Amino acid sequence: LAAGCSHHCATTRQATSPCATTCCREFCCLHVEIIRGLGGYMPGSDRLQERLAACGISSNISCGIHARRVAEEILARRKGGNCCPIVLMGYATAGGGTMVIADQLAEHGMCVDAVILLEPSFFEPVRSNVRYCFVAYKPEPLQQWNPIMRGLPVRVESPATLVRLVNLENIDPGNRLDDHNHLTITTDEWVQQLLVAQAVAVFRSGYMH
Repeated sequence: LAAGCSHHCATTRQATSPCATTCCREFCCLHVEIIRGLGGYMPGSDRLQERLAACGISSNISCGIHARRVAEEILARRKGGNCCPIVLMGYATAGGGTMVIADQLAEHGMCVDAVILLEPSFFEPVRSNVRYCFVAYKPEPLQQWNPIMRGLPVRVESPATLVRLVNLENIDPGNRLDDHNHLTITTDEWVQQLLVAQAVAVFRSGYMH
């Protein structure tokens, strides 16, 4: 999936990729809510949105302070008959925003199919109504004292939540992330492709197994 979407995004930037065609047979629409970090900080988020669109996935970009409004929009779409999996993507402190959305949906008996986090720096546990949580992070030994400037391990409320932790340094091709830190990692094309591939996989399977 990662190779297919990455190649397609890089060559055509069109929303007619094979992955999109397959997904659209099963769901009425494919959509991701992207939540930016503190103060709306997330460089490269517009490009990430383009990469998602090239795989046939629409997206909205919001800030954590607007998490309740995002939840209301999701509820309205579901009430209107949209049965697409609920996928949230958050960077840094926006992990907390994704949990606010999860809480709002839980009040209506709804699950979040997937939360995709990059460098999360929040302390709240992942809610029990989240089925799958993907966490990508890059260790920052010099920032161990500063939780705002590094990714943190996630805690879960329920063992039923499937969590996948990915140390980016362990899978970094060619050490390309050596010059990136918490503030710049969202701009890296390879990291963005990793996030997009996760979203595609969620839509292909309902949520990652």
